[in-house]
Amino acid sequence: MPAYLPQPDSTLQEWSVTQYTEKGLGTDSQIITAKIAHNGVEALKVINHGDGAPNQYFATSKAAGTAHEELLKAINDCLKPLNINAFEVDDLWVDYAWRIQPTGMSFANYMTTSQRW
Repeated sequence: MPAYLPQPDSTLQEWSVTQYTEKGLGTDSQIITAKIAHNGVEALKVINHGDGAPNQYFATSKAAGTAHEELLKAINDCLKPLNINAFEVDDLWVDYAWRIQPTGMSFANYMTTSQRW
């Protein structure tokens, strides 16, 4: 049987990280900024100050006001069969979408094959 890359998570196909910048180490982790697009339109700006707190998500326009909730729903729908709650892993999705998704690995597979959380 030939090898193949897993298909992307259908509930997350509308979401992408379009920019990801590491700005050095904070007191607990990397300081990052990122931008998330929904259907190719920038929807969220993400900031992590590297101080142990979770990412902060800011809508980039009034129209994107519920974008974070919509992203959480898409992540929850993807991970529901695995009994993983998005509130535990939405910050990991940002890192996954930038670093791992381009390899073809699905987010569900990433979450079940790594000890990220």
